Amino acid sequence: MQPTHSYTMRSLRRMASLVVAAATLGGAALATYFGALGGGSLTTDDAAVRDDVVISGIGSRADSIWDAGRERGNSAHTFAVIGDSISADGRFLRPIAAGEMNLGEYGDLQDTVTYFAGPDARGANPFSVPSVAARGGWMTETVLNPANADTTFCLQGETPLSCELRLARPAVALIMLGTNDLWGARTLETYRANLEQIVRTCIEAGTIPVLSTIPPLTQTEGGNARVPEFNAVVIDLARQYEVPLWNYWLALQDLPDYGLSADHIHPNSPPDGQSTTFDADHLQYGMTVRNLTALQMLDALRRDVLN
Repeated sequence: MQPTHSYTMRSLRRMASLVVAAATLGGAALATYFGALGGGSLTTDDAAVRDDVVISGIGSRADSIWDAGRERGNSAHTFAVIGDSISADGRFLRPIAAGEMNLGEYGDLQDTVTYFAGPDARGANPFSVPSVAARGGWMTETVLNPANADTTFCLQGETPLSCELRLARPAVALIMLGTNDLWGARTLETYRANLEQIVRTCIEAGTIPVLSTIPPLTQTEGGNARVPEFNAVVIDLARQYEVPLWNYWLALQDLPDYGLSADHIHPNSPPDGQSTTFDADHLQYGMTVRNLTALQMLDALRRDVLN
């Protein structure tokens, strides 16, 4: 199917109106969501991977991966999560399964929430089931090491990544790894090789890999200075393999404290804990923005590829 991304464009422009309201109330702007409005810089109709928008890279390559996945018996209504503590966090997507969600101006995302409710191959709701390929402290190498597989669910010799892909049989994998690679002083060469293997494993399984940039790391000045280097690897691999890019780093740039908690590593949440309430006030927090942009990515894939 030819990608249109009309939803993404519409949703980001709607975010602009929320920002105007937030600014009126003294709230922080989310200008990097929509870049230079009026200049056409948001257009993603060419399906190219872009580093100046939050969601890009959904094109014919995603179509071909899904064609193979459908032949393998993967479910169009299922996604998997691959990552570290930010992805394993109970605030990420799981409140949606519990009905703790207020879409507000994003009501047309309800169709996507319903569509991706599964069940996955293990009979679970993808929004609620903990991934065996997302754990606190994990690096790219961790998810590729069979020694880290959960023996309750995984086969002997199976990596956490391959295990999750087998258990869920997903159409899409939301992948964000790199913060701990950076913190653990892994080289860019090692990071790239591992992340590329993750991408290739997903493609071979007929699962569309969605690569997410990592958030700022403001705990140390030196650490945050290296974040763009690691994100450049993510963007380059998305371009090389022509797979979707979810630029979470970009989405955080205008939030107070980059949407990070007091540890300067993990996304923060609103004081009321409602990280799936999508209004101007709640969208000043990193986890709320993560949840919204994850749904927007899933929505774009549902509309442009899976349907």
